[in-house]
Amino acid sequence: MTDLEILVDFLRKIELEIKANMIANNQVATRKTIDSFEVITPNDVSAELWAAKWVMALEDGRKPTSHTGPFQSAGKTLVESIKEWIAAKKLDLNPYAVARKIHAEGTKLYRQGGKSGVISTVITEQRLSNLVEIFADQYLSSLESNLLTV
Repeated sequence: MTDLEILVDFLRKIELEIKANMIANNQVATRKTIDSFEVITPNDVSAELWAAKWVMALEDGRKPTSHTGPFQSAGKTLVESIKEWIAAKKLDLNPYAVARKIHAEGTKLYRQGGKSGVISTVITEQRLSNLVEIFADQYLSSLESNLLTV
């Protein structure tokens, strides 16, 4: 496998595990976040995992609003986003009350200290170390092969 193929494979596995965790934790409503994940290759030597800018709220929750005015999420106010969430979850809630509570206190996950594990159990130091080992082994083998042919 090429370096790029190794990276893309690594990131796709991470993407799939995060998505599985989102589903297992019941953190999928409108599908906007889960559908936002994408592995991109900006050039032939690097790969990146992209997701919606609010993706870390799945892990830590959303903190209280620190400014006045409506919170904007993808061009929408928090109330508009909550209306979509309520409809997707088929809940009977007042979107204005939910938005007010989030503005004042943050989401329930945030108030409980965050760390849902949706992301942190997937992207770990051990997993990153394993990736480094794969590259180290590959380059060491290549170096040994080149030295033997000299």
